[in-house]
Amino acid sequence: MLDTTPDYLISDDDIFINEAHEKGGTKGRQNAERIIREVSALFSGGELTDADRDNIMKCIQDAYWESKEKNRKYVPKKLRKGEE
Repeated sequence: MLDTTPDYLISDDDIFINEAHEKGGTKGRQNAERIIREVSALFSGGELTDADRDNIMKCIQDAYWESKEKNRKYVPKKLRKGEE
């Protein structure tokens, strides 16, 4: 045994990707992966602490979900998932 929990092994990025997949399917997962890849590239050469990187990624993820919710009103009702 490794004496750890599955939650410990899953990063915040993985949680974001899994949540995007649950809410948006394959396209949602691809968008989340692209966001993480592009944002990570922004900081690849700089000096940023892990805590600062995590905070920035959290803010970007929050902005992503907020924008998805705001833009939901522009999706035709028949295409919205989870609504009746």
